[in-house]
Amino acid sequence: MALADLQAMDERIARSMAAFGRLTMATLVVGVLGIAGMLAGWIVLPLLGADDAAGTVFFVSVPLLAVGVLALVIVPGAMRGSANRAGAAAGLAPSPAQVVKEPEARALIEAPGTVSGPAAL
Repeated sequence: MALADLQAMDERIARSMAAFGRLTMATLVVGVLGIAGMLAGWIVLPLLGADDAAGTVFFVSVPLLAVGVLALVIVPGAMRGSANRAGAAAGLAPSPAQVVKEPEARALIEAPGTVSGPAAL
């Protein structure tokens, strides 16, 4: 693999991360607006005597909150898929996450030649 391929992959991942950062911020704002609207429609507006507006604001805010919560589920998976595609385009095979049982993990850690990372504080 050439250095240019790795740099191109790094550039694609950086663009994807920036796009997903903007998407995450937008969905966060939508979710916060949904929560604020629900609170306003449920508590604040009825206290101010605007019962008609309170119901409307509340029911408009529910889908906003749903979009924010749904994005919490979808965005991380899409971000991982984007990074995997960038790696595949550069010739790297995506490595699936693996869970290792404790006895196997201890055996791997205690194997001769294992190098430890920085000491935990």
